[in-house]
Amino acid sequence: MAEVKLFGRFNDIVMMLLGFVLTGLVGTYIAQVYTTKNAELTTANKIFGDHSKLVGDRYFAMSQVMLVLAENQKTPSRWKPSQVEARWESYRAELQKWNAARGYNRELIRLYFGDELWNAERDLHYSFYAWGQSLEDEKRRPGSVDFKCLSGKVDEFLEKSHAFTFKLAEAIQHGRIGSSRPTVAVSKSERPSAAPCLTNRSSGPASPPLSAR
Repeated sequence: MAEVKLFGRFNDIVMMLLGFVLTGLVGTYIAQVYTTKNAELTTANKIFGDHSKLVGDRYFAMSQVMLVLAENQKTPSRWKPSQVEARWESYRAELQKWNAARGYNRELIRLYFGDELWNAERDLHYSFYAWGQSLEDEKRRPGSVDFKCLSGKVDEFLEKSHAFTFKLAEAIQHGRIGSSRPTVAVSKSERPSAAPCLTNRSSGPASPPLSAR
């Protein structure tokens, strides 16, 4: 029985051309997907690096302020205003960098990692904010903060921060970024209502309010 050729005597040529076209279309699609995924991976890695640096720099600056304030509270006779001011200015500089970058970085986290990590970033921000309020209160009114309590809160913050960083890295590793990010909506967490670990004591007159938080 003779083989039926769909395109008659031109069947071989037509089938070859169709093969070229389909191969080209599939190849173009695969190349486009690869290019998009590669671009998303590059951006996600940058988001991860930028966020990690901002958190690390702000944490270090705040820790330095906390150390000197705690020491001054412990031994008021060795109070060093110049040292406090120097460390406070370093903290303010990092705070300005954080505030300038946060809005843009926060929305990139939402676009590339989804609402869950966007909300987790918000939790970190307000933990930083509450910590800053406590430091500000202690600077204005020495003796206002229970530093043993505050150290515990900082340890909790570090656990949150490490968990957040791990989730970012895990999302990158498994390709759950960009167009493949989770799309489940998440409710916002409640923001802290006040600075933690205040003793409601004051060992001296308050200095003028500060704007840095």
